[in-house]
Amino acid sequence: MSSKEEFIEKMQKRHQDLQAKQKQRDDERNENRVENERSDYRMEMFHSDSRRIEQSINELSADAESAKSESKIQMIEKLDNIQLDIQKLQQFFTDSTIYLSSYKIKLCQEAIGKLTTLLNDKRASLAPRKKFAFKAKKPTENGVEIAVPAQSGKTGTSLPPTVTGSQFQFFNDYGFKDEEGKELSLSREDLLQREINLFNLKDCTVKLLGSPGTVHIREMKNCTVLCGPVCRSVFVHDSVNCKFVVACQQLRIHTSTECQFYIHVTSRAIIEECEKVYFAPYALTYDGLDQDYEVSGLQISKNSWNDIDDFDWLAKDRPSPNWSLLPESERITWNL
Repeated sequence: MSSKEEFIEKMQKRHQDLQAKQKQRDDERNENRVENERSDYRMEMFHSDSRRIEQSINELSADAESAKSESKIQMIEKLDNIQLDIQKLQQFFTDSTIYLSSYKIKLCQEAIGKLTTLLNDKRASLAPRKKFAFKAKKPTENGVEIAVPAQSGKTGTSLPPTVTGSQFQFFNDYGFKDEEGKELSLSREDLLQREINLFNLKDCTVKLLGSPGTVHIREMKNCTVLCGPVCRSVFVHDSVNCKFVVACQQLRIHTSTECQFYIHVTSRAIIEECEKVYFAPYALTYDGLDQDYEVSGLQISKNSWNDIDDFDWLAKDRPSPNWSLLPESERITWNL
């Protein structure tokens, strides 16, 4: 091959390489453009529905006195319809998380939390229901709730700092607080789509075999929480050396350490300011579980139990040191 032919061949190869690189850059730009368009569209739809729901809440009677013109049944029906709208918005958000950045995910979660708070406040003023007062049920002959001796567990681990400000919204609704060494449970009727709170429990086993609306958990130590499918979210704060078995759309874990999470979650679980937290698939079975899944609306076939987003770990090329998957040999199952 002559020098001229070698030169021509070399130039042709260079031209082909440049074309290939240009095509790759064009493809990447197009892919990013499509992803951005999807993200913008989803956020626009989310904010539109969010504003509509907030307007619906604000249009309800301002207080119980002005609501007398409507029957309590009509008011409850209106509140329940708005609750369903919030659930649909939550499901839309869950389905959209694969297109959204962490920042946009956080904005959506805050918006849903705000709507839930507004609705709960409105329900409390317009259609209040009997308060549970956070009292553990007394033991009964049929064993609905039985006090047991304190369970042994790791000691000497101090609780993480308490989350302050608006990071944790504590609702005065159904639940348990300030208990030690007990087995606590709520009936399916008590749980149905309610806000459930667990606060300051030590060496307790808590059974929530039903379908709550949302579960708020704070300041738990050496406890096991066994929970059926939750309609919306589970929030865990300031907990140490606990086992949480939960199924939900959204799981947020704050300032907790040495905890195991057996989860079925349809969006990415999020941890913040946590360390030594471990994850495994949901491992709870009991009579009525299938019906509770239907009530909750959770997709049984979709479980992101091993897809965890650590808000304190931004490196994409290295895994977060704050969480890991629980080895199969160490996993537990609960058949109740």
